[in-house]
Amino acid sequence: MTSLRGLADSARAYLPPEPFARWAAVFFTLSVWTLLISLAATQAFLALSSLCYVVHLIREKPARGNCKISFPPIKIPLAIFCVWTFFSMLFAEDPAAGGFVARKLILFVILLVAVNVIRSLRHLEFLFFGIFVEAGLAGLLGAIQFTAQYLHVSALNPQRVFQTMMLTRITGFMGHWMN
Repeated sequence: MTSLRGLADSARAYLPPEPFARWAAVFFTLSVWTLLISLAATQAFLALSSLCYVVHLIREKPARGNCKISFPPIKIPLAIFCVWTFFSMLFAEDPAAGGFVARKLILFVILLVAVNVIRSLRHLEFLFFGIFVEAGLAGLLGAIQFTAQYLHVSALNPQRVFQTMMLTRITGFMGHWMN
């Protein structure tokens, strides 16, 4: 059995060598892995990842002088979308109502952080492996929830199983069926 220290050392080999970039990569990985468990945790880890990456940029810029930010190839359409969103808020009947949507635009930082902190194929494979395991566990939990609900509903009301089951749905790890 591999020790926890050995596992951490092997994972560290695929992360960026700079400390704040490494923490940004770790927090980004946790952000991705908590997506099916808690949206609040996902966004908190994304914020920590973004903060660590900004600190990394600030610390590395003077040290190297050539610390650059990579942008995904969709930067122009994404910028147009963001600018158009703000522009449409200016002419809306209730501009304050658009504030909720405008705040959600910050989630596009996921693209920027992902492009800059995932620096190895092994790290990307590690992310995908975690996502697939999490999705499999969420699916298994959903199947168990569905079976338990079906057995309960069919025992109590066998004539109206479909109608009754539509009132409450499976949730997986989340508290709401849409997630």
